[in-house]
Amino acid sequence: MKNHSALLEAILPYLGVIYFAAWSVSFYPQLFLNYRRKSATGFSFDFTILNPLGFLCYTLYAILLRYDPVVREQYARRSNGHEPQVSRADVGFATHAFLLSSIGLIQVLYYGWRASRGQRTVTVHGQDRETYAYGTLPQSEDGEAEDADQKAYVEERGREELTRWGSWSLVGIAVVLVIEGILVAARKQEWLDYVLVISYVKLYISVFKWIPQLRMNHILRSTEGFSIVTVALDLVGSITSLAELVIASYLAGDIPAIWGNPLKLGLSGITLLTDGWFVGQRLVFGEKRSPTRDKAGERERLIADTS
Repeated sequence: MKNHSALLEAILPYLGVIYFAAWSVSFYPQLFLNYRRKSATGFSFDFTILNPLGFLCYTLYAILLRYDPVVREQYARRSNGHEPQVSRADVGFATHAFLLSSIGLIQVLYYGWRASRGQRTVTVHGQDRETYAYGTLPQSEDGEAEDADQKAYVEERGREELTRWGSWSLVGIAVVLVIEGILVAARKQEWLDYVLVISYVKLYISVFKWIPQLRMNHILRSTEGFSIVTVALDLVGSITSLAELVIASYLAGDIPAIWGNPLKLGLSGITLLTDGWFVGQRLVFGEKRSPTRDKAGERERLIADTS
């Protein structure tokens, strides 16, 4: 038994390093892909907006549980003296993820802005570099767009805004956080309760941000524009993060600490499910490129070249 525990203690630090490295590095392939394509098409706008907000919640949760003496004392009082299982790797990853997901948001906004400003000369429906206002198409006599793929492209560009559910989600999150803050200020609840609410917000975002993305992939029958390397690293990170939590709780003699850290436990489980779904889409759709996304990338590259 002692040898068994010694082995677990030896591998525990490496699990933290692997999970931190995999989840942290997973952001870079997508950022480089966006930069290389000079386009961020292929992203659900809900995903882009909600991702930084979710990681901001994770950052606050990890920092407060790891370093705030009031929150840690409240946790210990509710957990028979045990400390929260939040590691330095959790704090480092959450902070890093917030910064990089914010850069991803800036990329989406920047490339979208460059693509939508003014008129640009592009090749449309076989016509050599005719000038059209971005977001419009040459029309036939009956007023219909001449090219179905381009029409689909404009429709996709028109969806580069939060869905109704995404908008209501942001409103709901703000309301919940304000109400919880009022309850804490009125001493009806403790700061630990507020930290836990933040973790539930992150879990909600982790589920919801993927739904529009997976739906978009299904409609376009393509995963073009979303880096599969990012998804693979995400899967590695979720497995090692979950293993770190389970082993650390076991060695501390505090098995309830596994579900006492709902954010880390839930985030690993949700990531395994959603990434697994994405991999399934990748296998079904293969390397097929979406005409809609191809048109989007072509136009944004042309605009970048002529700016």
